[in-house]
Amino acid sequence: KAVSKLVEKALNKTSIDDKIAAKLGHNAGGAKGIAGFVFALLLLLVVVTALNVAQLNFVSEPLTAMLTQVLDFLPKLALAGVLAYVVVMVANLVKQLLSAVLSAAKLDERLGSATGTAPVSGAIVTSVYCLLLLLFTPAVLDVLGIEAVSTPIQAVVTQITSAVGPILIAGVLIAVGCLIGNIAKRLVTNLLEVVNANEFPSKIGLNIPTEGARSVSGIVGFLVMLSVVILTFTS
Repeated sequence: KAVSKLVEKALNKTSIDDKIAAKLGHNAGGAKGIAGFVFALLLLLVVVTALNVAQLNFVSEPLTAMLTQVLDFLPKLALAGVLAYVVVMVANLVKQLLSAVLSAAKLDERLGSATGTAPVSGAIVTSVYCLLLLLFTPAVLDVLGIEAVSTPIQAVVTQITSAVGPILIAGVLIAVGCLIGNIAKRLVTNLLEVVNANEFPSKIGLNIPTEGARSVSGIVGFLVMLSVVILTFTS
């Protein structure tokens, strides 16, 4: 009890558990839980020692085996905790930097979002944050030696990382296709306006606007742009 109380007081004074909990998104730390774990571990050690003194080996041997496994696991747990803490810190730093960059670039406003909202940049930042956590999760689980969990997660991470390259390439191709399609639309629209193609429908009795997106030049230009974008998508 004395040792567990000392551990709890030390954690409360240093606020280490609160800082770790804050990094992980929790409001309060686990000082009482850690102190309780220390108490239970020391109590188990005392019980095993007492049983050995009493020569009750048939009772002490299973407890000794369990205590040995716990003590062997504690260094792994501590190392995994440190690694997880570092990963969360790095992910939060990348999240803040990326959010600042996208905010400075005014990505959401350029895409037509209302001022003060960040639907696109927020989704991108959250996706990158979750991806970073997912990438390093198998490493943390490997430290703990939990292969039954780390192996399937590693397979999922491998599939995701292998798909990132093609997705980026596809995104670039789509962006290039939209840019080329928009340029082709303007060229065709301007060319048709120069030859007065918008006046042709009225000469043959058709009631079609001579200006705007519903004019001949607007419709043909849109179709040209759509064709270029579709060709880019299918490539």
